[in-house]
Amino acid sequence: MILWGAKGLAKEILATLSFDNFNIKDLIFFDNVSHEYDSYIAKNFKLIKTEDELHNYNELDIIIAVGTPKIRKKLSEDILKLGMNECGYISNKSLVSNIDNNIDNTVTILSGCTITASVKIGKSCLINKNVTISHDAIIGNYCEISPNVNILGRVKIGDNCLIGTGAIILPDVIIGDNCIIGASAVVTKDIRDNAMVIGIPAKVVKCLIN
Repeated sequence: MILWGAKGLAKEILATLSFDNFNIKDLIFFDNVSHEYDSYIAKNFKLIKTEDELHNYNELDIIIAVGTPKIRKKLSEDILKLGMNECGYISNKSLVSNIDNNIDNTVTILSGCTITASVKIGKSCLINKNVTISHDAIIGNYCEISPNVNILGRVKIGDNCLIGTGAIILPDVIIGDNCIIGASAVVTKDIRDNAMVIGIPAKVVKCLIN
């Protein structure tokens, strides 16, 4: 397996795999952007730095180990162009029910999460540590859900959204595409596309232009 990314999020995924007793010694890391590399990863794992090298491992699956929706979308598209296979990972230390959930096989769910029933999660999403997603919630493609977020029943979140650490999305709220929800925000009403919101209750503070 290849982790595309070799810094902070890659180390969080590495820790999750270790918690699950995954055989991490055979992992390969790919980073063709950084000028400086994480010293632990560079010392203990095979680290490849060019797409030419990456092509030598066409048979291996790739987990996107870089945050932010825009970058996750680009890397997902790059993996497809390279003719390689993107995959996700669901931690054994998370509680994900088998009751009517539809989770794309490219979704990565780190440890301590709870996902209940009739939840849909789209392509290439990252669900970070200790997130709760309640019944009938829908999360679009390429979203990043930060640690300790609580998404309550029937919430709908569009594509390319970033939900900040500790945010709470109350039941039945609809969040549009390309939104940023600030850390610890409490979202009590619908949010239009391309909005940044912060506060308790959350209020729009900026229109995001893509």
